Amino acid sequence: MKKILYYSFVIFAFTSFCFAESTWTDEDSANSDWGNPLNWSTSGNRPPFSSDSTFIRYSNIVPGGQGPLINSLTTAVCRRLSVEVNESGQDVVLTMTGGTLDIYYAGVDNIYFRLGGGPGPGAAIMNMSGGTMTVDIDANQYVPGFNGYIRVGFGYTGQLNMSGDAVAEAMDLIIAIDTGSVVDLRDQATIILAGDDTSSVQSYIDAGLLTAWGGDGMV
Repeated sequence: MKKILYYSFVIFAFTSFCFAESTWTDEDSANSDWGNPLNWSTSGNRPPFSSDSTFIRYSNIVPGGQGPLINSLTTAVCRRLSVEVNESGQDVVLTMTGGTLDIYYAGVDNIYFRLGGGPGPGAAIMNMSGGTMTVDIDANQYVPGFNGYIRVGFGYTGQLNMSGDAVAEAMDLIIAIDTGSVVDLRDQATIILAGDDTSSVQSYIDAGLLTAWGGDGMV
């Protein structure tokens, strides 16, 4: 029994230090696929693991590069994802045309997807025309508004543009006010929220922050 307990402690101690940071660079700008290991600064040049904090920052992208593409062949994972404009004044764009993006790590409370982090006048944008993005969290770790969310606009402008059969799932949706941030839905695009967001979603609709067809349709 002592050996089993000791072994369990060693495994726990090891895994508690396995978190890493992945930063997008688009070093291979001729192939901007999320799954291209040359496009990440993570040790070993690899795409993010499910345990990684992942950043897409304009300031880290090589000259002439762009944000990542997640397509029908991609199974993207990470622990949290932040798309940031920093001080560039330029837009940075994450494109998803298919596949999956799963933001989750068991037993961890700080899980989220956010667009617009970092100081700067540019916009952090996700154009999503297909595929499924899921931001999930264990029930015992969930705190409304603090984790398990999709946040559009984090101090600065964020835009989430969804069309086709794109699906986004999370506990909560948070859209920043007075930042020019917006979530726009077209075609059969769907956002599924597991939290109690009825009043906040209605407030976003009333304020023109959550729109359909650029404001010409009904949410």
